[in-house]
Amino acid sequence: MRTDTSTSKTPATPSGTEPAARRGGMVSFDDLERWFDEAFPTGLMAHLRRGWPTFGDMPELHAPFAGRWPKVDMVDRENDVLVHAELPGVKREDLDVSVTERSVTLKAKTSSETKDEKDQYFRREITRGEFERTLPLPQDIDTNAVQASLKDGVLELVLPKVKTTPRKSVSVS
Repeated sequence: MRTDTSTSKTPATPSGTEPAARRGGMVSFDDLERWFDEAFPTGLMAHLRRGWPTFGDMPELHAPFAGRWPKVDMVDRENDVLVHAELPGVKREDLDVSVTERSVTLKAKTSSETKDEKDQYFRREITRGEFERTLPLPQDIDTNAVQASLKDGVLELVLPKVKTTPRKSVSVS
């Protein structure tokens, strides 16, 4: 009869801390994501991720967006909604922004070409990327008064509200 005398260790999380199961606390999102990646290695759960969702090996998507959506910050202010979107490498002429009373749609494409010729060596790389993303807005906006600017790869949209919503302080008991 054979007995196993080795001790089984639960692998540490990437940060080197003890896993949640041994800590007796709640499970972190990083642990859950790692477990889903192990359970569904083909990326079946990739569409549920937040942040920069990937779309696997879709051939029509290339760098710099490579199947990703740009990161977007949306701030609901008293008189307007402020949107910042990271669009590295996107030129104004390749950007299309459209608004409705309750949504903003961002479309962009990029293209770059690198050429390297030395002696007998010749290399040429062309990259193209594009995306389209629609963002729902927290309330109706005045589509005629929208302001947009693009600076250093960051798109800023100021979307004035049709009806302002003053902030009220709520006491917590």
